[in-house]
Amino acid sequence: MQGTYYKTLWRNEFSGDTQFLFCPASYCAEAEDGLVLCRGKIAVYHYRLPLAMDGHFEGSVFLVSSARADPAQTERMLEYLFEGSPLTDAEKRKASGCGDLLAFSREHGEAGWYGILGDKQKAHAAVRGCERLNAQQEVSELCARHGILPGEADALIRCGATLHRLRQNAYLLFFAAGIHIYKADSVMSELNPGFTAYHPSRVYGYVLDAMRLNEQCGNPCIALESLCVLVRRRMGRSGLGGNISLAMLGVVLLEKRKVLSSIVYGGHVLLYRAAALGEENTVIRNILRLNRTAGRITGHVDVREAETFAGFRFTEGQAAAFRLLETGGVKILTGPPGSGKTALVQALIRAYRKASGNRPVRLAATTGRAAQVMAETCGEKAETLHRLLDIRPFGDTVHSKDENHPVEAGMVVVDEVSMLGLKLFSMLVKAVKSGSILLLVGDSDQLQSVEYGNVLRDLSGVVETCTLTETMRQSGTIYANAQRVNCGNPVFEEDGSFHIYECADEIQARSKLWENAVPGKDMLLTTVTRGTLGTHELNREAQKRCGRGGAHLSYGDDCYYAGDAVIMTKTCYEKGYYNGDIGIIKTVGDGLDVQFAGRRILLGKTDYPHLALAYCVTIHKSQGSEFGRVHVILPPEPDIMLTRRLLYTAMTRAKREVSIYSINGSMARAVSNASERPRISVLGGRLMLEASCQDKCTGK
Repeated sequence: MQGTYYKTLWRNEFSGDTQFLFCPASYCAEAEDGLVLCRGKIAVYHYRLPLAMDGHFEGSVFLVSSARADPAQTERMLEYLFEGSPLTDAEKRKASGCGDLLAFSREHGEAGWYGILGDKQKAHAAVRGCERLNAQQEVSELCARHGILPGEADALIRCGATLHRLRQNAYLLFFAAGIHIYKADSVMSELNPGFTAYHPSRVYGYVLDAMRLNEQCGNPCIALESLCVLVRRRMGRSGLGGNISLAMLGVVLLEKRKVLSSIVYGGHVLLYRAAALGEENTVIRNILRLNRTAGRITGHVDVREAETFAGFRFTEGQAAAFRLLETGGVKILTGPPGSGKTALVQALIRAYRKASGNRPVRLAATTGRAAQVMAETCGEKAETLHRLLDIRPFGDTVHSKDENHPVEAGMVVVDEVSMLGLKLFSMLVKAVKSGSILLLVGDSDQLQSVEYGNVLRDLSGVVETCTLTETMRQSGTIYANAQRVNCGNPVFEEDGSFHIYECADEIQARSKLWENAVPGKDMLLTTVTRGTLGTHELNREAQKRCGRGGAHLSYGDDCYYAGDAVIMTKTCYEKGYYNGDIGIIKTVGDGLDVQFAGRRILLGKTDYPHLALAYCVTIHKSQGSEFGRVHVILPPEPDIMLTRRLLYTAMTRAKREVSIYSINGSMARAVSNASERPRISVLGGRLMLEASCQDKCTGK
């Protein structure tokens, strides 16, 4: 069937499954008001594009098996290409004699179009339009042959993929589009006859893949030998195979020094992305700057006066924390929930203002929700780190406050620092004025940051640190039990705020969960994404129980409706959302209009891969958030996800009430399991070495 594309009714941006209206070029009995209802897995097409489609009618719906731009409809194609600058009748007659316009453009380019139209601007527009259509058709057909979904093909095209560029190096384009590297193997083998497992582009592609996987595990760096093992393992599981050697890896590193960097530390060669090493170097340089220029600020603080203002007696640890104000530099205040960190921060801010002549203080947190909680509890204005630093995208780079344009404050207080990754911390520390105090507040017993890096643990004890260990009596059962988890004590106190449900199997756990939980009001936390107790299944069930309906957007296996809670799984500075942000969909139309804490953002198709329902989230993703009622589900497998730190983090997300669903003793196993995979980070060690070297150079 020939004709023109009219309108998309709905589309699953991941699978490409689309329901749309089509205007047939000739009479069609199934058409209504000149339009045919169609459905099929197609590329992204736009209004008035001439198409040729294969398929068949099922009732009044045309089921599309394939679709492609149709240059045979010459007049319609000219109208589409020159919609913004219509051709004259004479130009149309000349162009119509070219036959297949897409083939003409491939063969003759801009010079050929100029010879017909005599207008450089129109010739350029024609070539660009034909190039886009040719690339879309060729890349879509190539992807279909290799089982690559239309949504993934669209992502490749948005990254600038053409057959020529894919032939040169499909790995880089697949990497940029977020498509699995094994699919790039298949494409490269077709486009390059005789392609081998050890082609330089493939080796480099697998090195980038391994480095990204390493960073997704939270590690800013990896030992050279470990990288070699990881690349071998990834190659070995692919269809092409491969057994890379250290020598081959070394050649890649020499050739790609602008992208990959190395240092020698502790007798090992450590590999970084060049950007990540730059971030670590920035952190070290600026911490040393702040600590070297740390003049005396407050002198002695009257702790008794601070207690009078706070309205309670400080513990010994809280009283000792006022020493953090004596000089400038980077300081850490850490302690569990209920140890009085919030009240202490209020008292520290008041004492600093009084001693410093009321110098400005800025408060920030790692997430919008954490900043909101900080503002409410401290009674001060608080903002996200991204807003404090005025982070904004500029092309392929990100601009923010820095040494030349610092944050105007004598004291900067940042909460929920356990969530702070290396990249964001490097932007923060360079934006603090010399002579100021940067106070990092967090709980070192919580899970590590979602982003790569281990800032709080790396710096604790390396810079001046105050650790609160005493829990206030009024902290409540939840926090008291959280401390029992930290100590490995399996005996818990249960009351109206703390419940444990021992379940024989997952079926009983689900039954008990839905008996107690109120989807949309309570937060569900689990350790896994897959399975009957994973986020995917529990989110679908919660959404169903909320009775969502009406206009919706489909992406992959998920549908999104107005009223749904959603979470972002990646940071986008351009749009203004960050990994872990939770919001509510307000409207569904040409995108999703989502209300986050303090801001409203319209999400489009490039954002959908980084979106998930948030009635239930993993415990990792819940960091930095607080919820009234929390239900913690502990599937019995995998063992690696049943750890003391994970359970502690989940329990401390609840403000009023927490219910824990233990399956076959999974809670007891978590309490007894203090082991965890350490992150590979040498920030603390490198900082101490650099400080020692500077001391020797200055004779200290």
